[in-house]
Amino acid sequence: MKNHLKKVKFGENLNYKISHVGYVVENINYSLKKFIREGAKVLIEPSQETSQRVWICLIEIQGGIKIELISPLDSNNSPIKSRLSKGGGLDHICFEVSDIEKALEQEKANGGIIICPKVPAIVFKNHMIAFVYRPSGLIVELME
Repeated sequence: MKNHLKKVKFGENLNYKISHVGYVVENINYSLKKFIREGAKVLIEPSQETSQRVWICLIEIQGGIKIELISPLDSNNSPIKSRLSKGGGLDHICFEVSDIEKALEQEKANGGIIICPKVPAIVFKNHMIAFVYRPSGLIVELME
C-alpha cells in the first residue's frame, strides 16, 4: 500500500530551535505562585504584551524547559478566551528562527494558516513573532 501523504520539511535551512512552550492560565499571578512552589525560576516577570492583549511571564522549570505563562488582559476581549473556556493549559510551541519571513512562507506552503501576522513582542525585547496554525492542529509561534 502506497503512502500518498506528501512529506514536508518544516524549518529547512531556517535553524528552528525550541524557545519555549506556551501555557494559558486564567490568572498569571496565582499560577506563577504555584509554579514557584514547584521550583520554577522566573526569567521574565509578569508583563503586559499589549499588541497581543495578554499578560506574559517566562519561567524555567526542571530540565531547563522554558514555559511562557499567558493570561488575558481583559477576559471579555482576549485572543485566548476560547482556550480558557476549555480549561487553559498547553497552547503552543515557540521556535526561534533565523528568518521569520522565510519561515512564514514555508509554513504557508506546507498548509499552515497564519493566525497572527508578525509583530514585535515587547516582552521579548521587540523580537518579531508570528503565530501559525499547522494542518496537524498544532499552534506554532515563530520568533526571530
